[in-house]
Amino acid sequence: MWLLSAALIVASPASAGPWVKPPGHWYLKASGATWRGDVEGVGSYLDWTASAYAEVGVLPHLQLVADVPYRWCQTQAAGATLVNRTAGFAKARVGVGVGVAPVARMPVSAHVIANLPLYDAAAAPALPSLGDDQVDVDGILAVGASPAVGQQRLWFIAEAGYRHRTSWAMPGFTDQAFVDGALYRAQVGLVPEVGGRSWGWVFVEASGLAKLKWDLDTAAWHQAGLGVAAPLGAGLHVELGASEVYAAVVGSTGWGVNLGLSHRRDG
Repeated sequence: MWLLSAALIVASPASAGPWVKPPGHWYLKASGATWRGDVEGVGSYLDWTASAYAEVGVLPHLQLVADVPYRWCQTQAAGATLVNRTAGFAKARVGVGVGVAPVARMPVSAHVIANLPLYDAAAAPALPSLGDDQVDVDGILAVGASPAVGQQRLWFIAEAGYRHRTSWAMPGFTDQAFVDGALYRAQVGLVPEVGGRSWGWVFVEASGLAKLKWDLDTAAWHQAGLGVAAPLGAGLHVELGASEVYAAVVGSTGWGVNLGLSHRRDG
């Protein structure tokens, strides 16, 4: 069960979508999230995460993406008084995105993102853990559209990706090997406009990780979520989201909420 926390805390992954930021433009977000649920054979699970996320355009058609989380998590067996707690930096996600030639006028991007453990899994508590000690590499292809409907603007995003479980580790490698997986995300959103002014955005989405073959060591997960953002002025937005998650193998279901403050400079 060392992988428990990594498998379940999946709300708001670092997934930049098809619109690559031009040089000197960005999307920055500081947020807090909580997730709670029940895990088969373990009991109740509670997690709090503070994270910093960034998409920054550095060259034409090239952006950097980073997500650094710090987590507090605990488990408690049913009817027990003992509570197991762990805190520390979890897996960071760092990578690059490239805007490729549009398809039928729809923006397309390709991202390569490394999942880097910021802890020594061999020295961390067995349960609840902050994750495993392997480096994963994600390749993600995204396509989107943003049609206008009257004064309003919709957007659609479809993503498909591949997560490779490498033999790299940092630090504390213990010769673990797990099954690769297929990533997916679909999102539909609306940017309401009144009098030519944008009033934030709202979206619904589904995302997850499907395993390429049955594996008792790592968990597939599937998530449904929604989010809303309201402008504060000067490019600042307050964001609120919620999600329902199911993680296979570990037999967990649960829900999470997140609250964040973001700043956008769009080209």
